Amino acid sequence: MNKIEWVAKHIEGKTLVVTFENKEAWQAQKGVELVSSVDTMGSYPNSAYDVIVLEEVLEEVDDPIAIIKEAKRIGKKVVITVPNEYGWQAQNQPFKNQRHKRFYDTDMLTEHLDSAGVAWKVELIVYAGWSFFGVIVW
Repeated sequence: MNKIEWVAKHIEGKTLVVTFENKEAWQAQKGVELVSSVDTMGSYPNSAYDVIVLEEVLEEVDDPIAIIKEAKRIGKKVVITVPNEYGWQAQNQPFKNQRHKRFYDTDMLTEHLDSAGVAWKVELIVYAGWSFFGVIVW
């Protein structure tokens, strides 16, 4: 199961997807609102969505803890994916993306989730030489 399939099995109801990658894959999903900036999240009222998806966002923003808190404010559930580049095969060029401000491992991810004050569950998503952490926040 790839990352998009993993996320799709965890969403139902009114869903906002925030992604800097894979926009084409999400445009094909029915009933999903798509944005490519975290800046718009502050304009939504509390609990405006059933699910907020943060797909490959936290590794690229200045304050991932604030983004997790904001996503939880506007969504009843939050689904997060971040790269686990420590688990990537060499051909996928781990640690080469210039936009990544941090490289998540289990310790950093759990520290950020705990600091955001949310309940969470982390799963490992591995396919075709790629590795990602998938997180469900409630």
